[in-house]
Amino acid sequence: MKTRKLPGKTSATTPSSIATAGARRLTNLKSLGTVAAPHHESIAHESQSAPEETVQAQDLTGRFARQESLRNAMVRGDADAPITLANMYLDGKEVPRNCDQALRLLESAADKGSVRARSRLAALYAIGTCVRRDRLQAYRWLTMALAVDPKNSWAQQNRDLTWGQMTAEERIIAGANR
Repeated sequence: MKTRKLPGKTSATTPSSIATAGARRLTNLKSLGTVAAPHHESIAHESQSAPEETVQAQDLTGRFARQESLRNAMVRGDADAPITLANMYLDGKEVPRNCDQALRLLESAADKGSVRARSRLAALYAIGTCVRRDRLQAYRWLTMALAVDPKNSWAQQNRDLTWGQMTAEERIIAGANR
């Protein structure tokens, strides 16, 4: 018997088990509140990809639920929520990759004094992810992170590393911030 393994699921795709797979799909959809009582004829004619479609529907529901949960946390004032959501946008995990949205979230949190957001922005500028690589901007964000948390060893170490990588001209420009 040929089977397809999905995370946490095993679904049979042989013709003799299509009715079982269809019933399972309808049960899953009912638990999501998306389907009324099944017609017996439709169970026998379910396509072989039905269980996979159910998993995809559940994945989408979970993705949107996590995103919505983080947005609600932001409204409640959770300072970590925008950084978590921004990281999701940067990684393209659970939401489509969106650099602009991630940068907006991080900049907004950084403007409110978030050391994590400032450090994340510094890292993005240091390596050139979603932005043009810019050591001056990286240095600026690290300096701003240290202004809020002067004992932050990660920010201090990376600011020193960034200073060491800067050209003489960049150091002159950044010198006022040193």
